[in-house]
Amino acid sequence: MQTESTMTPQIKTEKIYVKYITYKVPQAPQFFIHPDFQKNWEPAFSFEMHMKHHSLSEDRHEITLYATVSAKTKQNSTALVIEVQQSGIFSLVGFSKEQLPEVMSSACVTSLYPYLCRTVNSASVDAGFPSVLLSPLSFNIKNKEAETLETMIKTPTKLTVLEKDVQNIT
Repeated sequence: MQTESTMTPQIKTEKIYVKYITYKVPQAPQFFIHPDFQKNWEPAFSFEMHMKHHSLSEDRHEITLYATVSAKTKQNSTALVIEVQQSGIFSLVGFSKEQLPEVMSSACVTSLYPYLCRTVNSASVDAGFPSVLLSPLSFNIKNKEAETLETMIKTPTKLTVLEKDVQNIT
């Protein structure tokens, strides 16, 4: 029988799900009948995202990406706000406590991010707007802010995303 120190590290995705979603169009329906929306829809997007971890057992962990996408008009009024919590349950076997923060903030987040992108896009379309596509991001970097599991639990990991990472497809 292998001990934790000799086990081959394994990551198993047990479940991916939307934990929470909300979207709103603060100025509907007037916004949709305004000539600027119908002819000159060129929003300014902002995208914020961070990650939290919740230990379910020694080897099972819930990882959640919290994302907010906002679109503002040229007049700086809010046109659309989408908030999503995309979660997954992961079995992380054979990793030391020191390795867990990096595995969670790279491999687990990399698994969740495409689902988050799809959820944001669907919410945009469901709210009556064109598709919103989030650019692919790489999470395979060492998270220096979360050097221990305790630090990661106490301080949510900030994932910096620039406005250019959000595209509007008409």
